[in-house]
Amino acid sequence: DLCSLFDPTTDVLFMGGADEDDDFETYVPPPQRRTVPTVGVWTGPIQINELDSLICVCTYEVLQIQLDTNPAFFDGAPLLLLDEIHTMGEPQRGHVVENILTHHQMHCQVVGLSGTLINSAEFAEALGRANESKTYVIGMNTRPIPLFTHVDIGNQLRHVATGHEWDDEAWVKAREDLHMHLPDKLSFAQLKTRLINLLYRLRTQEMLPAMVVAFSCRNLNKMADAVRSIDFLSGSKQAKWRVNVLFRRLQKHVHDEEAWGRFFAPLERLALNGIGVHHSQLPVHYLKLVTTLATRRLCRVVFCTSTLSTGINMPVKTVVLTSSSMPTGASGRCTVPSNLFWQLLGRAGRPGMEDKGHVVLCEWERESGWKDLFHQKPSALYGAGIVNVHTILQTMVYGSVDAKEKLTKSPF
Repeated sequence: DLCSLFDPTTDVLFMGGADEDDDFETYVPPPQRRTVPTVGVWTGPIQINELDSLICVCTYEVLQIQLDTNPAFFDGAPLLLLDEIHTMGEPQRGHVVENILTHHQMHCQVVGLSGTLINSAEFAEALGRANESKTYVIGMNTRPIPLFTHVDIGNQLRHVATGHEWDDEAWVKAREDLHMHLPDKLSFAQLKTRLINLLYRLRTQEMLPAMVVAFSCRNLNKMADAVRSIDFLSGSKQAKWRVNVLFRRLQKHVHDEEAWGRFFAPLERLALNGIGVHHSQLPVHYLKLVTTLATRRLCRVVFCTSTLSTGINMPVKTVVLTSSSMPTGASGRCTVPSNLFWQLLGRAGRPGMEDKGHVVLCEWERESGWKDLFHQKPSALYGAGIVNVHTILQTMVYGSVDAKEKLTKSPF
């Protein structure tokens, strides 16, 4: 997207040397023009124009490594734009973001983006102390695309919330109208029946494209296979032709015919019906293709895990949550964290492509807990103030940094 917005920049460099007959003091070499790439990518294994480009798109980890090992990395860089800055509160990667924001080599302006930052003023004050500069909270207080939440009770959709306002009367009415006894856990046959009925309703009510979220890769494959009989691209030969062209291009990069028949051919049959699957156990080339199909409106239903809650360009009108609980490992389950829940809801409705977004909460099992989960607001963002051997040694490397001052007064 950035490459399409910014053309390569032509840089005028006065390079070259004088000849022996030229007067050194008066010699002016002719300008030599070279094209400077505007956008580069640096994700560890992928490095494209990462040192010469004017804009470098990279991961948190690459940024931290460069701050630790290359003191001149940010020289001449006026701005660091951190997407999903609320990641600092996560136990897995949060310490990386916090180390970046409080790093002694960080000396440029920072813009942090987030859609679920509750204590924005408090976080901005801490960020300002980290950068020793004024910090401002900007952006909209309300969602630009209105969000409508529905509950699926097996035979119809009931509207139960608008934005953050929950309608208790509609929820009670929906619970009363449940036409079946809810089991503790759905069998696959029951899940297949409810899923097919729901997708038919979404198509009838023009609520596609949709993203169906589950928290198990195996279940996602089964769910996609269960609805393969539905052709969401029926009546559009041009759409099917485009899907076929994209897969033929993909096939040229897959030289193993056995791998194509085992992994890609079943996925192609689903894609020809407007169905995509996105989780970590699928080939990377196919995952990139799913994003392309969804952007071009060629994939009407995407079955995915919660990893698509952030960072992936997947424009959809409707987000379907099939369960309010998720596995925690060792055969345990827990309620979906409030931050993840609201991140998933935020995927519904893309500005510029939709005029409203929809969320469907599937009331298919007895202990759903949707109402309690909806009333839980995203948790406030705080850092851990991490000080370990790594941060101590990296701080003491540079004589210009007061190690004690830096390590004992972390703003977070």
